[in-house]
Amino acid sequence: MPGSKLTTELPFAKTVDGLYDPVAPPDSKTGYKTILSAQNPGSCNSPSLTRSTCWRLAGVSWDNQGQKLFVSSDNQADGEIFVLWEKQVY
Repeated sequence: MPGSKLTTELPFAKTVDGLYDPVAPPDSKTGYKTILSAQNPGSCNSPSLTRSTCWRLAGVSWDNQGQKLFVSSDNQADGEIFVLWEKQVY
């Protein structure tokens, strides 16, 4: 989605030297999973740099343990903050 503001999940794999590389090639248009985005980006209105009429990524921050990701929107009507974390399978 060119021009869209997205929160995505990018899969990485550990290399033999202990580093991590993205699984998809750099030019991939499908190597990610969209987590959050505007439902209809074409209908969004952004009257200023800090206000929008639909979901638009404004900030991200990890918690102290690096397990939860806080994602905020500058949607002036809702003031949304989402908390994302990896689902644990027991």
